[in-house]
Amino acid sequence: MFGWALIRVMGESMCPILDPGDFALFRRCRHYREGDILLVEHPQFGVIVKRAVDINSERLWLEGMTSKSVSREALGQISWAQVKGRLVWHVRDDKHM
Repeated sequence: MFGWALIRVMGESMCPILDPGDFALFRRCRHYREGDILLVEHPQFGVIVKRAVDINSERLWLEGMTSKSVSREALGQISWAQVKGRLVWHVRDDKHM
């Protein structure tokens, strides 16, 4: 999508920032920071949304916001090629408003 991706959130691992049913728009960027909410193509878990918690020039670590998330250790280090974009906008599912 030319550096943009729109998804519908499925799980609860990013609550309260993103709830199940919310729509989230991600944009590919040149620079990412710790704390960014990222869309990632994970080799084991597929397309996931997680928060960047430790970044270096080659790889990064991710984690969810709740205990319902897969652990940081289970996710492992993520390569920059797997990052599809940073959260730039989201709309709450009206059931959660």
